Amino acid sequence: LNISKGEIVKNDAEAEERISAFFMYCAENGIKPTVEAMCLALGTTRRTVWEWENEVVQGAVSGHVIKKAKEIMAAFDAQAALEKKINPVLYFFRAKNYYGMRDQQEYVLTPNTGGETPSHTLIAEAEDLPD
Repeated sequence: LNISKGEIVKNDAEAEERISAFFMYCAENGIKPTVEAMCLALGTTRRTVWEWENEVVQGAVSGHVIKKAKEIMAAFDAQAALEKKINPVLYFFRAKNYYGMRDQQEYVLTPNTGGETPSHTLIAEAEDLPD
């Protein structure tokens, strides 16, 4: 993969061109695309790419360019997991760490007012007790 001597990309157009070349290289050589390799193709580090993606800093690349590339990788990984071409544990790791997926349980709490005396009433009654 020609990474232009490892120089960091300067704008969205250059990033899109390199990402496209990166995916083509992976496809032609039977390599699964990874976030780490994409960062190298962009000529920078995972931290910088994360900052671009989350728009922590105004950098050379817009967040949507990185998000789109990661969505493509997420689709590859999901398909590979469905076809049992990658270990499910690896898929879970990548999905949670790179694609924003997470395990989540939701609980809905409702107050039980089934005839119980509210606590503020009990407190008021306790204050009225003789010493």
